[in-house]
Amino acid sequence: MKRLYITYSLIVSFALLIAGCGGGGGGGSKSTSSSIPLLSSAGQVSSAPVISVASTSTPSSSSAPTIQLTIQGKVAADALAGGEVVFTIGAQTVKTNINNSLEYSVVLDVPAVDADKPFVAVATGVASDDWVQLAALYPSVNALIEKAGSDNLLNSDEFFGVNITPLTTAEYAEITYNRFPHATDEEYKTARLSLHPTKAMEQAAMVVRLLTNINVTLPAQTKTTLTYLLDANLAGTHLEALRVTYDGELRDYVNEIAADPSQVNVSRKKLSGMFVLEANYSQYLLTFNDDGTGKLVTGHLTYYMWVSQGSSKVSEGFTWVRKGKTIEITFDNPIVYETEYLRISESSYSVCDYHWPDFKTCLLSFESIRLDLLSESNNYYMASLNIPTYSIEKEDGSVSYQSDLKPQLARIISVAEFIPQDLSGLFGVEWVANDDSFVFSENGQVTQKDLLTQTEVQKSWTLEGNHLKLDGYDIWISHKEPTGFSVFTNDDGYVQHQKLIKRAPVDMTESDWVGRWSAHHEFDIEPYNTNADKTWSYFFQPPEGNWMLLDGHTQVAMSNDARTTRDMLAVIDGKYYMNECWGYEAVPFVTASCRIVVKEKSVSFDSTGWPYWAFFGFNEMTTNQPLFFSSGDLLQNESSNNYWSHKKYHRVADDKLFSPQDGKILEMTSASQAGIEVCEYLLEENCNEDNKRKYIQGLQVNISLNAGGSFQLELSGYLRSWQGPEKILSVPRGIKQTFYIYPDNGYSIDSVTGCGGVLNDNQFIVPPLTEGCDIVVNFKQ
Repeated sequence: MKRLYITYSLIVSFALLIAGCGGGGGGGSKSTSSSIPLLSSAGQVSSAPVISVASTSTPSSSSAPTIQLTIQGKVAADALAGGEVVFTIGAQTVKTNINNSLEYSVVLDVPAVDADKPFVAVATGVASDDWVQLAALYPSVNALIEKAGSDNLLNSDEFFGVNITPLTTAEYAEITYNRFPHATDEEYKTARLSLHPTKAMEQAAMVVRLLTNINVTLPAQTKTTLTYLLDANLAGTHLEALRVTYDGELRDYVNEIAADPSQVNVSRKKLSGMFVLEANYSQYLLTFNDDGTGKLVTGHLTYYMWVSQGSSKVSEGFTWVRKGKTIEITFDNPIVYETEYLRISESSYSVCDYHWPDFKTCLLSFESIRLDLLSESNNYYMASLNIPTYSIEKEDGSVSYQSDLKPQLARIISVAEFIPQDLSGLFGVEWVANDDSFVFSENGQVTQKDLLTQTEVQKSWTLEGNHLKLDGYDIWISHKEPTGFSVFTNDDGYVQHQKLIKRAPVDMTESDWVGRWSAHHEFDIEPYNTNADKTWSYFFQPPEGNWMLLDGHTQVAMSNDARTTRDMLAVIDGKYYMNECWGYEAVPFVTASCRIVVKEKSVSFDSTGWPYWAFFGFNEMTTNQPLFFSSGDLLQNESSNNYWSHKKYHRVADDKLFSPQDGKILEMTSASQAGIEVCEYLLEENCNEDNKRKYIQGLQVNISLNAGGSFQLELSGYLRSWQGPEKILSVPRGIKQTFYIYPDNGYSIDSVTGCGGVLNDNQFIVPPLTEGCDIVVNFKQ
């Protein structure tokens, strides 16, 4: 059965930047069993098979005290009719059938020693539908008994989460592949709060797509819908590929989930108090008062624009009314943002761009927003954030554009749902966030350091529940993390969701810094190499500059007129937690921005990952075919007449690029300091040896320019690389290179020498190179 009527029923959960969905649940017979990993109490994946179609129940010992609970729920796919649900609680496995109405009923007779442990249920179809597999992670039996009441029978009216849906499956998969501990009810709640704000909902939509669209098939790399989501790289790749090809389709499946009352539930209980509203790239604080008034505190309401922190602070009162699932918010005064860049959607061109002379500064304004509640769980809502109307003004005040902004998927959490923490260890140590650090003392004083200006101030602090109140700075502690806490902060009207990391003793020598550094589950950070010769570079780029140590935990990297300071805060389980600050070199030096990053290091420089901005050249090892890559553009030299073919890729995973032009993935399967191996294959297929190609790194060309002009490399009109003073290029071997020299107004080209090149007007033509060389450009007034 391939065309299915989906009947979800769970509380929707929040979901993340990067991660996954894609193709298919195709009609053919899939494997007859699958082994699903569970997390142990230590948060490690168990290798023991947990679920298969042939699994059997293991009764509890009759001599040990037990606790009994009956659960009655539903599953969310027609293909599961006649299948089974297997519950795993501690060492016990209990199996029950799914009837033709997609209902199940199970009596759990749980040993008392396991009654306080969260547990897992996996539903699997039979015969040709055994590829359909949904899962759910439940709180402990003890916690569920409290919801069930005196009859010890729990149904969806008492706890909507007894229904096993694509959403519960996506939440369980994210908790599993991130290895979030969930051996206790507190860890279970922490794991749910640790989920990405939108990823689970989006991946649930991908499962719905598999179940309802007969033209979409399960990827060849996996066997069931559950194992598909458990492969974070695969699922993430397919999700991002769908965004590239048709992001609206993803929204359609989210709306399909939200419109079906058998899939999600939104109660009529009143909203009251303070809530965090978190989208993919922005966070807000909303206070709903019982009298219909409220207050919004935020940086900016859309991630389609770039704004500076100073111009984006908003603290504005509003009135609000709830009509069913819709919350309409009208501001006391229009909200106005000053911005230098704005896109209407992910795929559109910008309507206000600082590169355009007519749009040096634009004002974005709107008077209301609308929240459409999509689903509700026991500790948060999922919602669609809509900005119905807005206008963009030029500096002269004229309105240049009016439209609706694309809705954003968001999660809404009451701060009352944050997990209470023992803060006895708060005192006498340094806590570091993105732009600030704190040292709390028990006498109610705190030293707050601004990491941008390096200025310190003394403040008083008070604690109300999970709310640390400082003068002009608020910290709400959401939950505990391995290095400290996950927190939401309000810095005088600017809201951020960030880590508050406890500085640990770190003593790193120069050799400890040498290696290739890659971000841990963060798409937007370039891999970079810290080399033993005290140079550093972006992945395969030639050296960008030099580095040195300031002390046992701080490294400084220099590149022309820019400085990056990396302050190592803690090292846990092979992950490096550091605060990375960047700014232009000056006296005195003032940092422009800081942020907490989580890195992994490869001592052998063999980690893979496609950079966003790096510009480098390669040669194919067997044919010597030249190749250039930059920011998703791939150019290959196809013929002796120096024609370059062009292909546009989009990064869909750290190691994968996707081309909507032909639906193919370009995966970096291995990398070293000398070169890379790539594999090209269709999105729904596997990489095989025939599709692999090896490339060696290109030659290094050093460019030196004096003041008075700029320098550019152009390839068949497709790719231009602007170069400033003292830049270095990586270029392929064996091809003619054409460089363009552009004098500034009032200047002309005095001389261009090096690499055997010939100057022709403003073109400097270099013959095919066999070794690196230097180009020196001089301008004159």
